[in-house]
Amino acid sequence: MGKNLPVQYTRFRHLFLFNFVFPFYMKKMQNIMKTLIKLTGLLILSVFLLSACFDNYLNYTNANLPVAVTDSISNMQFTSISCTGNITSDGGANIKSRGFCWSENSEPTINDEYIKYDNGTGSFTSVIEGLTPGTLYYIRAYATNRVGTAYGDAIKVKLGIGLEYKGGQVFYFLQPSDQGYDANVIHGLIAAPGDQGTEIEWGCMGTSISGTSSAIGQGSQNTAKIVSNCTTSGIAARICDELSEGGYSDWYLPSLDELAQLHLNKADINNLDCANYWSSTEETYDLAWFYAFWMGNNTKNTILKEHYILNVRCVRSF
Repeated sequence: MGKNLPVQYTRFRHLFLFNFVFPFYMKKMQNIMKTLIKLTGLLILSVFLLSACFDNYLNYTNANLPVAVTDSISNMQFTSISCTGNITSDGGANIKSRGFCWSENSEPTINDEYIKYDNGTGSFTSVIEGLTPGTLYYIRAYATNRVGTAYGDAIKVKLGIGLEYKGGQVFYFLQPSDQGYDANVIHGLIAAPGDQGTEIEWGCMGTSISGTSSAIGQGSQNTAKIVSNCTTSGIAARICDELSEGGYSDWYLPSLDELAQLHLNKADINNLDCANYWSSTEETYDLAWFYAFWMGNNTKNTILKEHYILNVRCVRSF
């Protein structure tokens, strides 16, 4: 019986290993494999997420400012204007906002007044409203992405100046200090479409026309005083007094300050010559004031009312 112990022991050991030890370690190995599979999956997912984040980082760092273009302005009214712009590139990042900004400063930004159109690219048009007539504005397109805000070139416009209106072109809007100003109603001055003469005398040298004024709002009264006290035909004031143009017959020779505003905005008024223009403001019985439109600012002077022939541009009020 002692000879059989080794054989029985071997069988017992085999049975023990097969039934207890091997299953134990197999289960351990299965758990280890499951853990390895999970870790491998997490590693693959981490690599994928890191790759995506890196791509996004590269896209972010490679993005630039968008490109905004201010194309044109049109349909100008007294208090509004239509603007067209174009976003030609988003800079490699989504456009968050685009539109127009404006200011009386030469480089407006979205920290000034602005109007948002949408968040796209390409051409777009917006109408800016609530503006002040006669004010010099700078208007430009803008576009914003995550990198920042880009601007187009600014377009300069003096709102309402040069607008064709009631027989001519608007060249001035009354200000609070002007006679006839009304905060609730827009009033101003209109220039006739062309000159009413190029070789005209002021007239009546030696005769004093009492009470002519240089102030804005006084041109019409000046003209009436001149034609009442000077019967000479073909003089500057009478030409305007007798003018019928664009369906209106209330034209007059502008006062010196009214003529100054016409001179100031001459670039926006059609058919003005580089010439000397009469005002309706008398200096003395033989001198009257004129403006030299061929020179820069503050080019007013006096000249003899006769023997000198100057241009005439009649105006009217609205």
